[in-house]
Order: sequence, then C-alpha cells, then structure tokens
Amino acid sequence: MDIESTWLANLRVLVASEGGGRVGYRSVSEAAGLSEEYIYQLCEGKPKKDGAPRQVGKRAAKKIATAFANGRSDGWFDLPLIHGGSDSPARRVAQSLSHHPTTMQIPDLKWEQVMVQKHLPQEFRTQLPDDSCSPNFPKGHWIVWNTDRSPSPGKLILACDQWGQLHARVYQLSGAPGSWIATPMNPGYAPFEGATLTVVASYRGHLEP
Repeated sequence: MDIESTWLANLRVLVASEGGGRVGYRSVSEAAGLSEEYIYQLCEGKPKKDGAPRQVGKRAAKKIATAFANGRSDGWFDLPLIHGGSDSPARRVAQSLSHHPTTMQIPDLKWEQVMVQKHLPQEFRTQLPDDSCSPNFPKGHWIVWNTDRSPSPGKLILACDQWGQLHARVYQLSGAPGSWIATPMNPGYAPFEGATLTVVASYRGHLEP
C-alpha cells in the first residue's frame, strides 16, 4: 500500500471513530482545520474534475496527524491502522470507557430511567431504543452522554420534548440567531424544532459493538 492509500484508509478509520457519515466528516474537518466537503469527497472516493482519483495531500495528512496524534510519535499516521484493533482510533472511545479505571463507574441507565430521573450523573450510557441514528448507531447501540457538555453543531444530543419523551438527534443551527433544530440521522424519523426541546445531555462517545 502506498503512502497516499495509507493516509486515505486511516482517514476513513478516523471518520468512523468520530461517528461516521456527515457527523464524522464534520468532526474530523473541524479538528484538522480542513473543509468538510474535502473530507467527504476523499472518503467517498469522489474523483477530481479531470477524472483522476482524489488523494490525501501531504499538507492535509500533516494536519490530520497533528489533530489526532493523542500523544503518539511523529509518523503514526503513515502506518496502517486496523479498524477496531488495539491501537485503532476507532477503538479510542471504547478503550477509554471500558478499560480506564476512572470510567469503569459510568452507570448504565435504561431509556425510561433517563426520562424520569431528576438528577442525572455527569456521565452515563444508555442503549438507543430505535433506529433514528442509523446507520451510524442502530437500535441497541450504546451511547455515552455527558450532562455538562454544551451541544455542538453536527453532534448528537439527547433531548426531551414537551411530552417528556426522549430523542437522540443531531444538533443543528438554523437560520435565526439562537435557534436550532434536532435532526435524525435516519430520514425515516422526524426532526424537531429546538424551541420544543430541552437538551438533557450531549454526545461523549460510543462503544464499539
């Protein structure tokens, strides 16, 4: 595998580890200071206007490597990352949540418990009750939430509607200042106006199945 192919394969692993799809593209692009459209075109294999294959350039590779180094030595991005392997960024969240002694105590809460519990812990994890976040996070997938994090555009939130029902949606800013909408990853589910919701917690990470 040549170096450009390695960079592209590693980029796709990073995107998957950041939530996949548009959520992952946006997260990686914001962290590395690159265009979200550029990340999307690379990961989706979109050719250039002349039909030539699009490749990760040296400048982009350096930015991505710096943004996601996490203490690793120079040149880590030049080596193939095995998705789901022990050193893979795709396992970073799972490792930090399931192997680190300080996070072993993150409580598991049932969806119904989150709806009725008045004082939620700062961090907790729960299983998604439906496919509103599919295909990235299908029904039954474990999501870790943080009640102290402010919602970020393009990131998952856990929100409660006016009838007390919980929904996992993507936080998106809308046109008017201060207004936002909560959109599903799965177009088969309904979006919500932010004015009708109360944000309960923000996405912290997920556990690999």
